[in-house]
Amino acid sequence: YVHCYNHKVHLVVVSAMSSDSRLTDFFQLCDCLYKFTKRPNMAVIYQGHRLKRLLDQRWTGHWETVRNILLSFADLVQLLEDAQVNKRGTIDVRVEASGLLGQVNCARFVFVAKMVHRVLDIFKPVDKSLQDRTVDLLTANRLVSATNDVIVSMRSDQQFDTLWEDAVSLVSHDDAREVRRQRKLNPQYASSIVYETVGQREAGDNESEDLKCEMKRLYFSTIDVVVSEMNTRFSQQDQYLAALTAADPCSPDFLDESLLQPLAKLADIDLDLAQLSVARAYVQKHMKGASATDVMKDNVINHGAPTVRSIIAAALTFGASSATCESSFSTMARILTDYRRSMLQVRKSNLVLLAFESDLTSKLTGDSM
Repeated sequence: YVHCYNHKVHLVVVSAMSSDSRLTDFFQLCDCLYKFTKRPNMAVIYQGHRLKRLLDQRWTGHWETVRNILLSFADLVQLLEDAQVNKRGTIDVRVEASGLLGQVNCARFVFVAKMVHRVLDIFKPVDKSLQDRTVDLLTANRLVSATNDVIVSMRSDQQFDTLWEDAVSLVSHDDAREVRRQRKLNPQYASSIVYETVGQREAGDNESEDLKCEMKRLYFSTIDVVVSEMNTRFSQQDQYLAALTAADPCSPDFLDESLLQPLAKLADIDLDLAQLSVARAYVQKHMKGASATDVMKDNVINHGAPTVRSIIAAALTFGASSATCESSFSTMARILTDYRRSMLQVRKSNLVLLAFESDLTSKLTGDSM
């Protein structure tokens, strides 16, 4: 049994995006923006990209919402400013617009939006690839590893500084600073000379730097959570994953007999050490850079090392996505209607199989389904 890789990626994203209360607050604010722009009187005047409803089951909706917010940031700010001063609007709309404007038009919100979009955007290619029914576990493992490497490379001061400067450029200098309650000196110290800190300080130019340090900690902690979740959920310690890696011609452990043993035992294949050694030397010398499919189809491998062909074929049969299984569930839901509750299990199974394999069924009956 192999847990769906695409679902594991979803769990990584969900865990990372809920690891900090500031990220949770950000998405709640995005949801408030969505609801505000969906108001009938706001929807007719809003000219930006339409925001998406946030669903816990699909993190891609979060990516689309954050992307559209960044693309239409100026339009959103203009909408909130107009709604704030519009005397024709109700008081609750003006109050809501004023509150949203103060939360959105600041460096904190824009930076978190850009950071979240950057992280989610990296997962888009692997998410799309893992939805393919034909992707094998070996390919999926390489995709996940490459994605993890990109995430790790984001953890640098240079990457953060670039993201921060890009975020601050969208708001004015005054808006880039946090709006805080004015601090007042404790009346007990009014007639005293204070030589040590009393737990407070005056607001000044350092406030913007404090916000930058806070966002830097959030940036690094988010990256660390993503990398930790990736390493935990996609551990390379599994014996079958190690065997699949040994079946990859690009791996330094290609055709390592000790690593291939679990897979050979599962597929009932007798490994021939001589065939493995010769095939490894042949591929490294004459087929450098070839894929597993190319090696399996090579005539020399087919005739001289059939064991190698069998073990690679077994490795390529491991699926990495539950898309096929989920399609069968949808098919069963269409077949098992209220009027078919009394059918026997054998008939139901046969109907699901015929409907699921509709392309083959149409060839048998001559009808399109």
